[in-house]
Amino acid sequence: MAKQKIHRIGYALTKDRKSKAQKIEKLLEEYLGYTVTGKQILDVGCGNGEIAHHFWECGNIVTSVDVERHFEADYGFTFILVKDENLPFANDSMDIVISNHVIEHVGNQALHMREIYRVLKSGGVCYFATPNRVFPWEPHTKTLFLHYFPKRQFWSLLKQIRKYKEPLSLLTYCEMKKLFRENGFNWIEQTVKVIKTPKRYYMKGITLPFVPECTAKVSPTNLFILQKS
Repeated sequence: MAKQKIHRIGYALTKDRKSKAQKIEKLLEEYLGYTVTGKQILDVGCGNGEIAHHFWECGNIVTSVDVERHFEADYGFTFILVKDENLPFANDSMDIVISNHVIEHVGNQALHMREIYRVLKSGGVCYFATPNRVFPWEPHTKTLFLHYFPKRQFWSLLKQIRKYKEPLSLLTYCEMKKLFRENGFNWIEQTVKVIKTPKRYYMKGITLPFVPECTAKVSPTNLFILQKS
């Protein structure tokens, strides 16, 4: 894979995503019970393409979409430029969809979820990750507590301190689950298992075997496997 220039689009830093791709693969394989290969995979908001490329290298048929192209090399997978949350794919066409730190950037979060549901095959799964609004540190703007204000006040404060780049809409843990339920998904929470054994999932950190399940509600990021019912 050719070395890529690093781009920052809005708040998204599109680099160093290889370990994230391996984490996603590991969680999917544990949930599904088999190696992820030969599958139709869609990576929504693909950034620099490293995650999509990883799954393509594993022998999958991978398509990625984004509102801008953030990479230059030919990664092997198919890339399609999109204008918004609408996905240019047929119903029931994907085995797996990846939505990795995307939903906080989109204008219509319900439509984002509905479109993922629509393109997934019956029984298909979605890897979903997003920052947790309850956590006091906001990772995109690198600010404390400002995101606790209502959205428009949050954006206004960011403009005042010259940290506004795009509208961000963070979700709480309960709001995530409500969004899944309203759009037809079953879900399995994955956050705590990664916190307990980070190295198993290609993440830095120490083993914390006694972390309670309720930790997910205040975790910096939440991870889920969603399944189309």
